[in-house]
Amino acid sequence: MTTDPLLLLRSALSTGNKINLLDASGTEVFSLTSASTIAFPPYSPSTTFPKSTPTRYLTGAVAHSSSGARPTYDLQTLLHAYLLRDSPVPEYMKQSREGGVPFVSVTDRRFVVEYLGGKGSEEGEEGRVLPLGGAGVAGEGAAATGPTPAKREGGDLDSTTAPTATDSRPSSTRPSDGAAPSSAKKARFVPNKEDQEKVKRMMETIQGPVWGVEVASSEQQQGGVSKAAALDKVGGVTQNRVTVLAGQRVNNFESVRALVAPRIKLSRDEENERGAAASAAAKESAASGAPTTTAGGQPLKPRKKALNPIIIISPSSTALISMHNVRKLLEESIFVHPEEARIQAGTAAEDMVQVSHARTTSSISSSLNGQQEARKARYFVVDGVEALAKFGPDAWDRVVCVMTTGQEWQFRPYKWTEPKELFHHVKGVFVQWTTDAPNEKVRKWNVNELRIDPSKRHIDKSTVAGFWRELEAWIALHKPGLTY
Repeated sequence: MTTDPLLLLRSALSTGNKINLLDASGTEVFSLTSASTIAFPPYSPSTTFPKSTPTRYLTGAVAHSSSGARPTYDLQTLLHAYLLRDSPVPEYMKQSREGGVPFVSVTDRRFVVEYLGGKGSEEGEEGRVLPLGGAGVAGEGAAATGPTPAKREGGDLDSTTAPTATDSRPSSTRPSDGAAPSSAKKARFVPNKEDQEKVKRMMETIQGPVWGVEVASSEQQQGGVSKAAALDKVGGVTQNRVTVLAGQRVNNFESVRALVAPRIKLSRDEENERGAAASAAAKESAASGAPTTTAGGQPLKPRKKALNPIIIISPSSTALISMHNVRKLLEESIFVHPEEARIQAGTAAEDMVQVSHARTTSSISSSLNGQQEARKARYFVVDGVEALAKFGPDAWDRVVCVMTTGQEWQFRPYKWTEPKELFHHVKGVFVQWTTDAPNEKVRKWNVNELRIDPSKRHIDKSTVAGFWRELEAWIALHKPGLTY
């Protein structure tokens, strides 16, 4: 029959046998706080221990600890943890503090309960239970499995006369009283091959095949020794500073090519048109006798036609932007009421207004100098198709924006009479006061709103800047061949 307190505790709890708690006089009590000893079946002196007797169950997985005296849980701590196994952690900790009983750590609690309940072997999980006759445990009775109290005359338990188990180690190797325990040799960590293979397969799934990487040392490079042949046998690659900086990612610029393809096509078409125009001009000059070269002998270059963008505004008398105030609004970012602008002009409005817009552009030279270049783009503003016809048969190809008040009669003389079709080819802008309610019909036309405040003139600048920003972005995307 075993006299190990840990095995006796496990056997009694797993089989349901009664465990007696005795006070200092040997009387049975019913709380660990009042008890001083714990008696296990068959309730003999050899199976009765002080409640603070250390066991072989380690406090945490410290089986490979380098310390010779490894801390363990005592009897009362293990018994108390098992009795409160169904209590929440806060409640368990609270009762442990109130009863003055040490508690099992949260990480060890499940393992302790399972072991004491009879789950697994008596040796316990590796790294948690010390083997019988193994290294000592920390604390009082570290070199013993537990003191055995003797009965006094009258039936009282006397721990002072209890025999103790002897140390199985030779006297030459036992530490002297008060001497520090000798440090045990730290166990060497041995990786699990099966776990390594699992991790390797996981990394191959996530990152692709794992390749060996090795760089030749300076001595090998000087001696002309290469490890490429050896690495080829294991599927590895040789890397140096150049290959590491270059990287292995393949850059795909298909999106950039698709973005600039329209501009490239337009540029080639313009070159072909210039070549055809130059040939026609040369033939005409040859026929008329006009010179085809400069004074230096260079061929005359045909003058490129400037294709400035055109903006169409609404001719309605209720429109907030008219031919009288459009230049001051788009050039100076100042809104003047159309009626007030008409009175200030004193004359009839022109059918075509030229608007200059200062654009800030960047070039390679300006970027190197840390400066930006400013140039003015020229736009033409008209309010009807009669003025638009003056720009030639391809005038609609230069129209980039149509401002509307939401009245559909404005589009009847246009090339595209349906609003949805019109604003598929040009940029649509719906002009209204900031106090006006949203127009649900206009919102279906694929237009942007240009809201003008009736009194706050200090916000005109941000309103106009937003209009130019959206318009230039639309031109760059849909009509990049225009001069803007």
